[in-house]
Amino acid sequence: MYRWFKSLNVSIASERQQRKLAKGIVDENFIAERAPFIFSHKSKEEIREVPFCYRPNLIAAIADTVEKHER
Repeated sequence: MYRWFKSLNVSIASERQQRKLAKGIVDENFIAERAPFIFSHKSKEEIREVPFCYRPNLIAAIADTVEKHER
């Protein structure tokens, strides 16, 4: 992915810097777990467990953010 961004003249932070920033953004309102996803490559498919996170009450989080910015 880094090469793709570089080919478009987009500068991105290192993975270490991205992880550091992500730790500051993610709080206890997020749930992180591993789940099976299907990855297709050429003519074969592979099921792998990969990490992902989600916010269980996304609508309330959006409403809170909008309310904070309206003040």
